[in-house]
Amino acid sequence: MLLDRREFSDSQSIPHHVLFLLENCSLSFLATADKECKPEQSLMFFTWCPQDQVVIFVTPKEVKYRNMTENSNICVLLHSFEGLASTVAAFDGVAQTANGEEDRRYRELHSVKHPKYASAFQGEDKAVVYFEINKARLVTVKGEICYWVNPLNAEALNN
Repeated sequence: MLLDRREFSDSQSIPHHVLFLLENCSLSFLATADKECKPEQSLMFFTWCPQDQVVIFVTPKEVKYRNMTENSNICVLLHSFEGLASTVAAFDGVAQTANGEEDRRYRELHSVKHPKYASAFQGEDKAVVYFEINKARLVTVKGEICYWVNPLNAEALNN
């Protein structure tokens, strides 16, 4: 599958290659860093919320969460693991903590997507964290690389 750079650079919406990963993958690699830029990476369940155009995580209020409160810039890697159709996407975003009704709704969406692990997402010791995709880099098994910048956040990324 040849990916067209123009599709990524000119698109007003998330490209279908990226949406495929968001809708069909369950696990991601979440990279965070503390205020001194010490990195931490975790294998995480995630949920794509197309209504709000955000990626949702539920995490213990420990190292990873503390990193996101000190340094909200995160990177998330998704991988389709589909042999010759294998695709990897890395997303940059800014983590935010859900509160109130948003916390309840996102936690419920996450539990519905991952019912076998739903009990692990409950409790006051867990935080619901979400982010809007600012940038995406997509790489195919053939080495084709494409980029997409969210036009809604493009001005903020240039500052």
